[in-house]
Amino acid sequence: GMPGMRTAGPASVTGRVTIDGKPLAGGVVVFRAANDRTSTSIPLRPDGTYALSVPTPGTYQVGVRSQDPLPPGV
Repeated sequence: GMPGMRTAGPASVTGRVTIDGKPLAGGVVVFRAANDRTSTSIPLRPDGTYALSVPTPGTYQVGVRSQDPLPPGV
């Protein structure tokens, strides 16, 4: 499964995705609500950062999808 996060209410979520210290561009971060399986995807910026608002409290699974092949073991 994907790593998760828990919120107590609306929250702004920001972060940066890197592989071997280099930003991952050309991908998306996916937030999936654990209670109803709805998901939200946000594109990564060229520097690997993302920002979105999670509107409802709950537990979310977080994943990353890349348009490029990832190195082995990632």
